[in-house]
Amino acid sequence: MYGITPLVLLYSLCVVYAAKLAALPEACPRLPNKLPAPTDLPIIDDLPNPFRFFNNVSLKSTADWACRKAELKILVQEYMYGYYPDHSRETVRTVRTNGTLVITVSVGGKSGSFNATLELPTSIDATPRRPVPVVISAGGQNDTVFLGSGVALVTFNVGDVAADSTTPGGAFWDLYSGEDIGGLLEFV
Repeated sequence: MYGITPLVLLYSLCVVYAAKLAALPEACPRLPNKLPAPTDLPIIDDLPNPFRFFNNVSLKSTADWACRKAELKILVQEYMYGYYPDHSRETVRTVRTNGTLVITVSVGGKSGSFNATLELPTSIDATPRRPVPVVISAGGQNDTVFLGSGVALVTFNVGDVAADSTTPGGAFWDLYSGEDIGGLLEFV
C-alpha cells in the first residue's frame, strides 16, 4: 500500500523512543550508579559550564565531547523528560481511506491511534510505480509549497500523539501510561 513507509517514519519521528541509554564508552567518566535526587543537586547561580563533566572534570579534547554529549543525554532524560520506552515490541498498522490515515501502534496488549492527512502533489501524478518524496509536518505553517513542487505532504496534530501538557494525553500515553517514561517530540 502506498504510504506505509512514510507512516512508520512519521510515528518514529512523532514519538522518539529509545531504551535507557547504554553505558558510556569505557574511556568516558562514569556517572554514579544512582544519580542524586533533584533536591540533592547543588544550587548553581550561573549557567553551568557545558565543558565540565558531571564529576566536575574539564573536557580536554574533542573526543571528550562525545562522552559529554552522551552524559548530557542521560542527565536530560533523568531530570527533565523521562526515559524513552523500548519500542522494539511495538507493531504499527496503518489504514488509508482517501486522504485520511489512521495510524495504530500496539504494544503489550495496549494500543493508541492518531490520524494524519495525506495530500499528494498537484504537479506530479504520484502512484505506487512512481513514488514521490514525503514531507511530514506537525501543521501550523503553510506547507502548500511542497505540493506544487512534486512532494507529498503528511500532516498530523501533535496533541493527538502526545499532549504537550502536565496532563498526559494522546496515543503515546494510551500505550505507556503508568510507566516511568517520557515523550518528547523531536524533528531532526
